[in-house]
Amino acid sequence: MYLRALALIFLALAMSGKALADSRPYNLEWWLDPSTFVQVDSSNQWRLNAGLGTVYAPDYFGGDMQDAEFLPLPLFDLEWRGTVFVSTKRGAGINLFRRRTIRAGFRVTPDLGRDSSVSGLLSPLEDIEAAPEYGLFAEGIFGSARLHADIRKAFSGHEGIIGTFGAGFGNRIAATTSLFVRGRIRFADEDYMISYFGVPASRAGPGLGAFSPEAGLLNGDIAASFVWHFYKRAYVSFDFTGGLMLGDAADSPIVTDDLYGNFSVVLGYKF
Repeated sequence: MYLRALALIFLALAMSGKALADSRPYNLEWWLDPSTFVQVDSSNQWRLNAGLGTVYAPDYFGGDMQDAEFLPLPLFDLEWRGTVFVSTKRGAGINLFRRRTIRAGFRVTPDLGRDSSVSGLLSPLEDIEAAPEYGLFAEGIFGSARLHADIRKAFSGHEGIIGTFGAGFGNRIAATTSLFVRGRIRFADEDYMISYFGVPASRAGPGLGAFSPEAGLLNGDIAASFVWHFYKRAYVSFDFTGGLMLGDAADSPIVTDDLYGNFSVVLGYKF
């Protein structure tokens, strides 16, 4: 049973590879959050959570909801003895500090960049190349409450710094169903803001004025998530998110609406 499920998931992940490269889903860590909330008891040194889903969201961060589309959400989260992990959600890293309810460490996460061809509004701008981000993180679970903080730096691509503070609360509402409510706020330095929300004077034109943002708050999100374990270790998660662009990001000419939302579904299996 395990081998069959694993083979089907790997096949689905492989088939989603080209779609992932083409669409560059820009918020994988947040969208895949619900799939990693509920842990399954296991005596194995290796833990694997794998699946595939989709999110209905604007084609770029700050884009028009009227142009929203379905983007792929591949999930592969492998961890060894609670120490080393490789994940499409968390990146690759190591828990340098571990206690029963707290962990902190170093990780490398991918920023998938942005293709200017996804929207006519972005077409005068240069593409943002994909790049690794190097950072530190800390997480804590205190009863039904969760806290998270991280900061990351890229040395190519956007070449900026981005950080997150988040909190959530969740619990079982039935024998096989859990409900989670969570929120986060993000901030970024000037390099990140200029890369993703700036418009150089040399590329400004009608309908797209020059804009040079400064460091500050980027956005805030709040979400409700349901996770249903419908068969042993198999589950499906549903996530509803609403968010608000903040600071200079909200004033950028490429941001069509300060308010945004998305809906995602992930089908997975925990080994």
